[in-house]
Amino acid sequence: MFQDWLPKANNWLPSVGDDSEAKDWLPPVGDVGDDGEASDSMDIIDMPMSSQDALFGFGMYTIPDNVLLEAHMRKKRRRRKAKWVHDRVNWNEHKAAKIYKNEFKAYNRMSEKAFNVLVELLRPSLTMSDTHAMSSTGAHNAISPEVIVSIGLRFMSGEPAKSLADVFVISRPSATRVIDMFLHAVEACKELELRLPSTEEELKKAMEEWNDLSTGTGALWGFIGAIDGWLACTDKPSKGQDLDGNQADYFSGHYHRHRHGLNIQAICDAKLRFIYFTVAAPGSTGDARAFKRCEELLQWITDLPKECFIGGDNAYPLSDSLVVPFSGADRFDEDKRTLNFFLSQLRIRIEMAFGRLTTKWRIFCSNLNFSLEKNIRICNVASRLHNFVIDQQEIEDLGSLEGTETTDQLRTMGGIEQFSDPRSPDNLGFLPNHEHPEQLAERPPQKNQQDEGMDDLMDGAMDDLMEDETSVIYTNLSRRDSILDYIQDLELERPDKNRSRNDN
Repeated sequence: MFQDWLPKANNWLPSVGDDSEAKDWLPPVGDVGDDGEASDSMDIIDMPMSSQDALFGFGMYTIPDNVLLEAHMRKKRRRRKAKWVHDRVNWNEHKAAKIYKNEFKAYNRMSEKAFNVLVELLRPSLTMSDTHAMSSTGAHNAISPEVIVSIGLRFMSGEPAKSLADVFVISRPSATRVIDMFLHAVEACKELELRLPSTEEELKKAMEEWNDLSTGTGALWGFIGAIDGWLACTDKPSKGQDLDGNQADYFSGHYHRHRHGLNIQAICDAKLRFIYFTVAAPGSTGDARAFKRCEELLQWITDLPKECFIGGDNAYPLSDSLVVPFSGADRFDEDKRTLNFFLSQLRIRIEMAFGRLTTKWRIFCSNLNFSLEKNIRICNVASRLHNFVIDQQEIEDLGSLEGTETTDQLRTMGGIEQFSDPRSPDNLGFLPNHEHPEQLAERPPQKNQQDEGMDDLMDGAMDDLMEDETSVIYTNLSRRDSILDYIQDLELERPDKNRSRNDN
């Protein structure tokens, strides 16, 4: 452009003696058309008025009025507006109001106790300099870590940055900046990292927790995790954001709405916590191919002890460490259908984990419309917050149950009173994972097998399973065939309710 050569200072014009000396330093001259646009050669726009008068004597330049007006307006736009001073929200008052109206958990997606724990974990990464903030704003200290965490949690809950800027009375660029700070802090926090079980104690605990969920009478002993894939829907990435060079790779036709997205591979434990969660591939990639890209996960599965395995659907390769259901004509064999039932009884936990993730963090209810890098970070942060909320809820529930003796004390757990049902015993209502102490004492022992006459046989089989390494589960058969033999030996069957619903 012809503006590139023009100096910006008002005294740019050197002293000239005559026409020949002026011609040595002046740029090529071009014409200005009727529409005010310059031709291919250069012309003068930003020239000061005094300099223009000096050049008129040469008879070389003709500057239209509209071009001079444009130059004047450009100079006017360069002046920076003074910053608006925002009257920020007082965090203590804001928090007190939310707690008083019972809205704190609804907005921040966790209890006040859990929120305070999270703030302390992230405080070193979120503390900013008051001196820098005062020099920048001229009136305020730095935004506190409590406000940053609240903004970050509400952003993960689906609120846009511009709305959060209005709620907390900060500028929109500041809201975007603190959201990025929150995401980076959560992703870098060592205490929030996801860890695959590796020690003997961790693996044994995982096997016991999964076995407690199964009605298969030990048929799936050794199960330590459920694996599946999930599509995190995003807007179509721009060419500048696409890491693989092909935007079509992010389009998934698997779902009915045909969206772009990211393929996520995850494993959960018996309590719906993610022990592995990664953005493995673009959305068009199937679970089988995406699974092969997870080198860390593949190595962990290879190194598992022989008695441990995980379960997945038929998209994953069958092995002794990864059991998948029978498919095709095999599904009509009664014993194989029974195995599929017991396996699906545990595999459904990963679907429940994904459902809880997207329900808690409502940002996934719509397409992620940020850069590819930020979309990936949002997914990783959501998995860590997901685990954190479950862990903190478990701690709070255990604390509430200590010394519990009365119905009124049970109702104080995590807002359970709002679910009370007058038709329930003692008006307890819905108490997930907890029962009244009197009910526990009166309840008869649960039977996993309908035929009570087989109790002795099953107890003996379980003893052999736990103590004898020559048990059917450790034969030279493949893992799935060994489980099938175990089911056949004990004559295990699906519940009548499942049979009546699925056999028609």
